[in-house]
Amino acid sequence: MLAFYLTLVDSEEDRKKVEQLYYQYRNLMFYVARDVLRDDRLAEDAVHQAFVRIIKHLDGVEEIVSHKTRCFVVIVVRNISKTMYVKRKHELGFADIEESQGHEFVDQQNVETQVVTQMTIDDIKNKIADLPQIYRDVMELKYYYDRDEMEIAQLLGISYAAARKRLQRARELVGRRRRKKKGV
Repeated sequence: MLAFYLTLVDSEEDRKKVEQLYYQYRNLMFYVARDVLRDDRLAEDAVHQAFVRIIKHLDGVEEIVSHKTRCFVVIVVRNISKTMYVKRKHELGFADIEESQGHEFVDQQNVETQVVTQMTIDDIKNKIADLPQIYRDVMELKYYYDRDEMEIAQLLGISYAAARKRLQRARELVGRRRRKKKGV
């Protein structure tokens, strides 16, 4: 598979980066995918899709062996695996898995402005760890990896609207936790 991934990049520098990513993270990615899908063949497919998606956003990968890059590849492969799992369940006739979150309308820019102005980026990073996984992933991609909503949607394999909504809800949760902590 490595030979295929190398054909997806143009420069020699990017080829080296892809090769290093492959050897550094392929086993971890397989383990994460296998944990979600419980099937070796499907896990291999998920890892393949994840590598293709990561290569499309290769410019955002600075250091290969780093906590930041490790988290990045895990987020991508885990979300691809979850998507595959849901599709497979649906194809087999099981009930769809849906978010059980409320659908209240909130002005996204107002929430973002309030949260960001009240908290530093370090505070946000600390709060992200307490979020449910679905929101933690989008917040990490937004604030830790500095990705925009369109890139987040592409990396997670969701629609642009879903990425925006998840970011909105994550910001609301972070804001609520901060207010509760302050006693507001």
